[in-house]
Amino acid sequence: MNKSFFEDITYKDQDFTKVRLEKAEYENCIFEDCNFADAYVDNINFTACHFSHCNLSNANISHTVFNEVSFSYCKLTGLHFEHCNPILLSLSFDHCSLILASFYQLQLKNIEFTECKLIEVDFTEANLSNAQFGGCDLNKAIF
Repeated sequence: MNKSFFEDITYKDQDFTKVRLEKAEYENCIFEDCNFADAYVDNINFTACHFSHCNLSNANISHTVFNEVSFSYCKLTGLHFEHCNPILLSLSFDHCSLILASFYQLQLKNIEFTECKLIEVDFTEANLSNAQFGGCDLNKAIF
């Protein structure tokens, strides 16, 4: 069964805790002021997408593809990025809260975190070659 394909769409003020985001491929889409807290965002492909002012705290991201995906001013508390698809994984974060998130054993070469709260984040065995942590709070982060 082929996944649906959505391109160049802006999703604004959507609550995906009530109506689940379709398991599909999303390319060059924008998610603005959306709520994904505790939602199922598993088995979805995001390519060149941008999340702005969204809440993805404790969302299920198992087997999800994040390829060239950026997050700005998002709440990502408790996300387990090691459960997402590691192939083509490419992320950047700007002014995000990633408290208690986990990047265990991931290849995160050249990842950028700018002005983020990375409190108690697990980077154990992650490859952080050339990673940038400009202005971040890394209190109790594990490396």
